[in-house]
Amino acid sequence: TDKGDESNNTSSSPKVTTIGDLWDYEVGPSTSYLVTLAVMLTCFGTSLSYSIILGDTFQSLAKTAGLSGIWTTRRFNVAAVAILAAYPLSCLKSLAAIAP
Repeated sequence: TDKGDESNNTSSSPKVTTIGDLWDYEVGPSTSYLVTLAVMLTCFGTSLSYSIILGDTFQSLAKTAGLSGIWTTRRFNVAAVAILAAYPLSCLKSLAAIAP
């Protein structure tokens, strides 16, 4: 038989539509929380990184604009970016609302 024909035979393999399903099939359902944890930590880390970068940028812009006090502190700017931009975007069920 042709090798290509064997690779197309998927009747014995289960239907896998998500990474969690694949993990359950290959490793077992008892550790499927690890997939969710990995996705959550990746999203959290990425959001935190963007908040820090934007906070540092706004801190420099505030100093350049001649502002002083709390407006030029790194902690304030990172918190402001997280609260005013990142949090509302993370609460959306779909990002289609902000699509052009």
